[in-house]
Amino acid sequence: MSLPPYTSLVQIALQLPSPDDLSYSAELELADLQSFVTSNRILLDDARDHLDASCAVPLEYDADYFRRHCPEIQVLRNLADAFYFEGILALQTQQYDRVISAGLTLIDLGNATARGGLQVDYLASVRSIALGSSLLCKARENFDAEQRSRLLSELARVESEHEPVEVAIERDELWTELVDYPDEEIDPDTMALPPEMTDDLSPEQLAEFQQIIQEGMSNLPEDNQAMYACFEQRTIATFRLLALDLALQQFAALTGTYPADLEHLRPGVLPDIPRDPFTGQAFRYQPKSADESESFLLYSPGPLQVDHGGQPGNWPEVLQGNADFSLQTFTLEGE
Repeated sequence: MSLPPYTSLVQIALQLPSPDDLSYSAELELADLQSFVTSNRILLDDARDHLDASCAVPLEYDADYFRRHCPEIQVLRNLADAFYFEGILALQTQQYDRVISAGLTLIDLGNATARGGLQVDYLASVRSIALGSSLLCKARENFDAEQRSRLLSELARVESEHEPVEVAIERDELWTELVDYPDEEIDPDTMALPPEMTDDLSPEQLAEFQQIIQEGMSNLPEDNQAMYACFEQRTIATFRLLALDLALQQFAALTGTYPADLEHLRPGVLPDIPRDPFTGQAFRYQPKSADESESFLLYSPGPLQVDHGGQPGNWPEVLQGNADFSLQTFTLEGE
């Protein structure tokens, strides 16, 4: 009898060496990346084969489940790192089909490891999706027409397969109620975790799990609902901004110029024009003149809806209302 896809992913990830020796800096050594990716190619391809829409967290309704599940979250983080390094290698060697594959795989991994899970699964999934989106954003100007067309279709797919955070929150509340689990608050400053979550974890496992949660909670509103809304809006806005960016490039390749308005992309390039999830309105767009460095401005004013005219910034700056959210946010974060 075959294992569920999620369980298979965990088993595959357990076979991967820790990628801790590699960093996320721009100084990654090509030889180190090639060695890591080549030696783990079979495992990565095997894991990729399990990332279809049927892959979901096998949630169990008992109080001991959380303790058993935490190490699985940690090992799947290593799998995300491995796919990310595969994508960085493809970027450095200008293999853009492989960049697309690695980026979409990370997004699929994020969708799969949140689907059917609790809020902690959703938090962990945000990182995988952000890493995959980062790869696609960094390479987008190098894609040819066929690659852009393929990615436009895939972005529509991954958004349709993305489980809304509200579903995870409702499931988490039901799980907590049914198993009578203590409603412990996680302090983002001290990172104090309930004993049930930590008793059987090694110091290394505990430190890694704390890092996952801390990354998820940093620079976010104190209110949990607002925190999760920010994550969800960022994820969906990224999918849609990337789709619009690719569509604008497709339009320019066909016509020799960028459209005066996003509506001109419909129906020739896009069937519909996606809305900004932060505002519920159209994304901000402005074609720029030929003597300016950028071909167009495309952005969202972000969660506080303070419009800075397309001023780029990293995610903390966007959250503070000091910059706009755009695809440049990913390059400024240096992921």
